[in-house]
Amino acid sequence: IYPSNNNILFDTGSVKIVSRLIQGEYMNYRGILPQTAETTLTISPSALLDAIERASLVITTDDKRYPVRLTTSDEDTLVVSASTDIGTLREEIAISMNGQKIDIDFNPRYFIDALKVIDEDEITIVFNGTMGPCVIKPIDSQEFAYLVLPLRR
Repeated sequence: IYPSNNNILFDTGSVKIVSRLIQGEYMNYRGILPQTAETTLTISPSALLDAIERASLVITTDDKRYPVRLTTSDEDTLVVSASTDIGTLREEIAISMNGQKIDIDFNPRYFIDALKVIDEDEITIVFNGTMGPCVIKPIDSQEFAYLVLPLRR
């Protein structure tokens, strides 16, 4: 390993990798994370990931006209649904919910990206109204928080 002012070189003998070092101040991301919650769901990330991936099969494009809708029908059921010209999907998942019912549209890709990197049995999803960001995070850790913005209807 050979560091310099703006670069670093990794030399393994057969492979050399050079990377530019970036210095600066990062934005205060904690300032954009909601500090309150209108609705909090506790859910299995694998069950939600499977349902959203199935729903995204009905959605053939990234067109905002075809979001995945998350709706709570009661305090222990989340409904994942998608409806397009080629078909409709509706799937129910067991949850634990505190707060108000939700009925929010999201781009499925954003949820899939977050859920694929979480290696936990349960996660918390915090919602703040129909247009507020939601935060996906593990229950027992503060090391990871994924912010997802809803789509307008």
